[in-house]
Parts: sequence; C-alpha cells; structure tokens
Amino acid sequence: VKSYYVHQHLTRFIPAGYSFIPSTCPSTLAALSSTADTLVLVALNTEASAVRHTARLLSAEPDISQVKAYLTSSSKSLATFRSHNIQDDTLSFELPAQSIVTFIIPIHAIAAEEHSVEPDVPYLILPQYNVDAALSTNASGALVLSDITLDSTQIWFFHPNGKRWELRNAAGQALNAGSSYALQTSKTKATSIDVIPVENYYWRIMTDATKALDLNGGNYSVGTQVGQYTYGNSVTAGHRHWQLLRLPADNNPADAIRDLLMADENRSLPKRHVVATYNLLGQPVPATTRGILLQRFSDGSTRQILRR
Repeated sequence: VKSYYVHQHLTRFIPAGYSFIPSTCPSTLAALSSTADTLVLVALNTEASAVRHTARLLSAEPDISQVKAYLTSSSKSLATFRSHNIQDDTLSFELPAQSIVTFIIPIHAIAAEEHSVEPDVPYLILPQYNVDAALSTNASGALVLSDITLDSTQIWFFHPNGKRWELRNAAGQALNAGSSYALQTSKTKATSIDVIPVENYYWRIMTDATKALDLNGGNYSVGTQVGQYTYGNSVTAGHRHWQLLRLPADNNPADAIRDLLMADENRSLPKRHVVATYNLLGQPVPATTRGILLQRFSDGSTRQILRR
C-alpha cells in the first residue's frame, strides 16, 4: 500500500512536460514545469532517524504563500506537510525517518539576462558535484582541480573578446586550447570561448562549437585533469558543468580577494550576530567548518568567508 503512495509523489506531481533539473541537495529530485513557473522538489529519507534538509532555490523567486507539501511516512499517506520554512531563496525542513515529501513551489524565474557572466570580475570555477575543489593550474600550466585556497591560479576572469570570452586567471595565465584533449594555459595566447547557461544555474565552457571543459574520466576529486571533450547533453554531461562563484565585488579585485581571505570572525558586530552558517550547497554546517562559507546574521544580511 505504501508503495502506491510513494509512487504518487512522482507520478502525481511531476506530470508529462516537466523537465528534470540539477539539484545540489542530497537525496532529492527536482523538476521544472514547461512554463518555468512551478518547481517540484521530492526529498527522500531512508534513514531510521529524522534528517534535516536545506535546499537553495537558485535562479528562482518562490511564491512562499502558495507552497504546498505532502508527506508519506510509516504513519501518514500523502498528508499535508507544514514543517518547513522558506527564507529568501532557502527551503529548510526536517524529514521524518523513512519518509518522502514533495514540495510544489510556484516560482518567478529570474530573467535570463540576469543569469549572465560579468566581464573582468573575479570568479571561482567549481565542478557541479564538488564544491570543495576549484579549477586551477598545476606547475606546468595545465588545467586541474585543486583544493580551494584562493591563490592566483584559482581566481578567474572572463575577458570580452568580441561576442566571445577569454578565460584568464590572476596569475596572468589564459586558457589556450589546442587540438588535443589536454588543456594548457599561456601568458601570450588565449582561446576564445563561449560560456553557456545550463538549467539556469550551471554553465558549460565551450572551447569550440562542440567541445566543453571536461573532468577526465568523470572524476570530481582533487588532482583530476581538466580537458576538452564533446559536450553531449545536459543529462549525461554533469562532469562538464561548472558553477561560477563570483567573489565579493570591489573596485580592486585583489582587495576583494584579500578581504575574503582575511575575514575576521572575532570583529566587533554590536548590532548583529551570526545566526547560521552554510556551505556552498546551502546546507547548515558547524561554525568551525573549514572552506568557503556563507554566514547569515541576525539583521538578515549575509557575508561570504573563507575559513582555513
């Protein structure tokens, strides 16, 4: 009997015409209506205890008052679920043991022109499924994934070149693609690239009409070589999708990067205090977690820090 209700979480609320889209929240499935005005999020908990979920509703503005949610558990069957909260673009909820919940979220999609690369501002470039590693270069100038340190080889800028872009880092290295799989950088030559949105959040970085930046062997671990390979399609090419994390805006990019590195956790904040800390997936983490974090303050403001 429960199997029937579990299937209903998918077949009833994700009708024909919806498209599955990437989700950065573990154990979830996300789908978008053909008119891009409804987001469906299905979350599953197979554990014997409750699990806390936090999902960021990126590239969309939810209509909070119209959100509906339904829960199936050992004691409930497609019951109305109200134990959730949406603040800004973040949905948080606690899923009971061995249960499944479906959220139907009316949204206002962010206009396409707002989802664009900004010229000559600093970015970290992260693979879709590993927010603890960033695009970098090794000692020979080849593209690789490395631990996030925010050194000059990881700070990238998209420099306009006509209707296309050149990808350069703060070390003065530019992407210089040849005909082989391996990708190198050069301080004297640069390949023109296209940067194309995928599902209005991720990006594919195209070195020509068909080839995109690719993680060798579909591997997301530190040390993986980054080359170029035929893109394929958005369903099978997750290892060719990238997140562009813009670093804090500042008149001087070097100052912005230094401010991020030197964020002082103990500075005086008389009118506000930290109420929550999140990782790049929007998941709550302990305040002592290392890496790039987002802090939310009691006055509703946020800041991004790097804790080493």
